[in-house]
Amino acid sequence: MTGPRVPLVAGVEPGAGASTLAAALHAEDAGLLGQQADVVVCRPTPESLRAAAAIACPGRGPHPVLAVTGPLPGALPAAVRTRFGAVVELPLVEHWSAAPTPDAEAADALTGPSAALLPYAEALREVVAALIGSGQLDAATPPMAIRPRPTDPWRGTRSPSPPRTRHRATADPAEPARPRSVDPAPRAPHPAEPTARTGRAPDPRPTRPVRAAGPDEDDETIELRNQLAGRAG
Repeated sequence: MTGPRVPLVAGVEPGAGASTLAAALHAEDAGLLGQQADVVVCRPTPESLRAAAAIACPGRGPHPVLAVTGPLPGALPAAVRTRFGAVVELPLVEHWSAAPTPDAEAADALTGPSAALLPYAEALREVVAALIGSGQLDAATPPMAIRPRPTDPWRGTRSPSPPRTRHRATADPAEPARPRSVDPAPRAPHPAEPTARTGRAPDPRPTRPVRAAGPDEDDETIELRNQLAGRAG
């Protein structure tokens, strides 16, 4: 018969303190939360607590334990308190904030803590008691704990149209009027060239219309009248 499973510790965000807590519990460090965790670690900031409140936990069975790495700014929101099996506040260890890797000292917090680590060791025992009391370490896998991913709120839908402005749209400025082309000055007419038949230029004056012959006029009368009309012109 095998003993309890090694707990899996994950943080809701980078720098939450999951690696230090995993070293103190001699647990498995999962880094950033994915889909499962026995212990979820967050910081006591509003952003980190909101991320913890949005984690999807199982509807039945044991729930993960939430460890808050620092004093809470006020009362714990109900959305956080009811989502996890237990919420444990881990006190700050001042000299750990300046240490690059406090994991080595954290690993001795349960077995032989110094005076400065006694409050931290007491909080670790609360985490261990919550894990054992829930029976989740007897299961083959940790409880479900899925961190929501940021998504586009308009994905799969039509993008909202831009708001209509109350100001009237200004018309495009009118193009300047193009200058009208001025026709060149009229040229003097060229003198008429003499015709090959008469050897003289035709008279530019308009000719009078030839009257039609009357019903009683003969050819000689018509020809004489036309000659007289030409001389008069």
